[in-house]
Amino acid sequence: MGSRAGGILKRVLIVEDDVDVASLIDRGLRDEGLESQVVGTVSAALRQLADTWDLVILDLTLPDLPGDSVLRFLNQSLYRPPVLVLTARGEVETKLELFKQGCDDYLTKPFVLEELLARVRALLRRPLRVLSSVAQYQGLKLIDEHLQLAIGDEVVSLTPKEYAICRLLLEEPGRVISRKELLHSVWGFAQEPNTNFIEVHLAHLRKKLKPFDRDGWVQTVRNSGITLSRPS
Repeated sequence: MGSRAGGILKRVLIVEDDVDVASLIDRGLRDEGLESQVVGTVSAALRQLADTWDLVILDLTLPDLPGDSVLRFLNQSLYRPPVLVLTARGEVETKLELFKQGCDDYLTKPFVLEELLARVRALLRRPLRVLSSVAQYQGLKLIDEHLQLAIGDEVVSLTPKEYAICRLLLEEPGRVISRKELLHSVWGFAQEPNTNFIEVHLAHLRKKLKPFDRDGWVQTVRNSGITLSRPS
């Protein structure tokens, strides 16, 4: 199969805690010329989804949280790869519920590797779902299909989460976006985890903007959130 699009290697995230099954899938994908990575928990999957993936293979039975937590997270994201769900249940009701939750395809365990790879090929031919409306302000413009921010004639590449943060800021310049709204809109969390990952993502975003003298645009409002400040 063609594993590259425009010279870019396709990346697949495997969310599976069964070591033997994960290794089988991982080897199969790599033999197809794809880049793949295995994680065994929902928590690890959510951390990896801060990066760009072309496909997620998701087992529903995971040790820390139900696998459909990943589906709910992706459904609230602005940038969503297709999801192939692995499930031990083959009832029609289960399959219909999976599609309602946002899966793009499913495979019942135990499965044949060749069938999984055929489904992977089909899903990788689909475009990633990205919001198409234009968000721009004072020379800043999001380029949705490439996850980029245009700054005048310059272009900055963004991670999916940086892109989501920029979209929130550009849609309503000057409005203060609370941490709670950031968590819900960008990460799909209802409660704040005990980490500083918001600050880490903002620091990376500001660093990317700094060479263009735009680091001061993303302002932190003490005890309130962040805002896109108007240029003086």
